[in-house]
Amino acid sequence: CEASIANRLIFSGSIHDKMISQIEACEVFLADITIHNANVFWELGLRHVLKPNRYVIVGAQGQDSPFNIGNLNRVDYDYATPEERAASAEKIQKFIEDAVNEPNSTKTSPVYVAFPDLKVVRAPAKPFPTYKAAQFDIAGADGSQIGYSLGDITNIPDAAHPEHFDAIVVSENNLMKPPVIYERSLAARVHGFGAKRKGNRMIEEIRKDLKRQAGEGGDHQYGDAFITTSGEWRRLRGVQKVVHVAAVSARPDGFEGTPERSKRATRGALNKIDMHNKTKRSPKLRSAIFPIFGAGQGGATVEQVMPHIVEAVVEHMTGPRHSQDLKRVSLMCFDDRTLEAFDLAVRRFEVIEYSDSDIANTANLIEENKKPSD
Repeated sequence: CEASIANRLIFSGSIHDKMISQIEACEVFLADITIHNANVFWELGLRHVLKPNRYVIVGAQGQDSPFNIGNLNRVDYDYATPEERAASAEKIQKFIEDAVNEPNSTKTSPVYVAFPDLKVVRAPAKPFPTYKAAQFDIAGADGSQIGYSLGDITNIPDAAHPEHFDAIVVSENNLMKPPVIYERSLAARVHGFGAKRKGNRMIEEIRKDLKRQAGEGGDHQYGDAFITTSGEWRRLRGVQKVVHVAAVSARPDGFEGTPERSKRATRGALNKIDMHNKTKRSPKLRSAIFPIFGAGQGGATVEQVMPHIVEAVVEHMTGPRHSQDLKRVSLMCFDDRTLEAFDLAVRRFEVIEYSDSDIANTANLIEENKKPSD
C-alpha cells in the first residue's frame, strides 16, 4: 500500500473534492488521534459515512480517546525508544493488513452498525466511447509491458493489427459457473461474443470447453485457472485462447471480491499462461488483456483492487519464473474512474516507465471523457 496524508495532498482545484474522494477510495483509512486534531475527527467521520469498514485508529500510549469513539478498536503506540517504535510499527501494520482483508460485507463503522442497509451510491463513471490503448515498458523485464485498453472489449484490434491480443482473461466465480451471456458483466460480454449464431440458437463453445475442464459446481481455489477455446473471438479478433480465473466467491446474495483475491487471480492467470507457453508448441500467448478482478459485480472498488493487480503483473514479469513469451499485458479500463485508478497505481512502481508526458496524456483522456456529450 502507498500512504497519502490528507493535509499534504497537492491537487489543482478544490482540495476538499480530491481529499473527500481519496477518503472514500483509499483501501484503508488510518486516523492518528493523538493530538485531538479536529480535522482528523472530521475526516474519520467522513470515512464512517462513506465506507462500512477498513479503517484503523491509532494514538500515543496514555492519550485518551474522546467519548464518541472510545468504544472503537484503537492501536496504542510508543515511540520513546527504537525498540518501542519498531514494535508499534509492527502492531499497526498487522491492524492495517487485517483491515485490508476484511470482507466487503463486514460493518465496523458505527454509522453502518446503526444503519446496516445504508448505501452510498456514486454517480456512474462514464464509459469510453471508442477503443484506445497504451503500453509502458517494465524495466528489467526483457521488453515486457503493462498498459491499458479503453472502451468495449469487443472492439479490440483484429489479428491484422500489430497490437491484437492472443488471449483474453475472464473473471469467473469460484464455482466456475459462467454468467448468462445477456448479463452486463465483462465476462458475459466475452462469453457472448465468442458464441456462434446458428439461426435462432447460440452455440457457446467457450462455456462447453470450460465445463469439460473445470466440471460443474466444483469449489475452486482463488487463482485457479483454465484455458479454453476462444470460439468466435478467433475468427473475429484473432484471439487464440480465453483464460478463466476464479476471482470472486459465489454466494446466495451475489458475488464478493477482495484485493487479495484480485492479486491471486492475476497471479493465477499469468502462471497459467506461462505454463501454456512452456508446454504447448502453439499457439504461443504473447499478449493478454485482463479484467479488473473483483470490481464490478465482485463488489470491490477499482481503487481497492487496481494496485494489487498492477503489483502482481510487475512481480511476475520481473520474476525468475516468467517464461518470457508473454510480453504484453493490458488492463481493461472500461470507464474514466478505472483509468484514474490505473494512473494512480502505476505511479507507485518505479520500474514502470510511466513518464510525465504519459501522465499528462492519461489525464487528458480522463478529462475529455468526463466532458458532457453534445
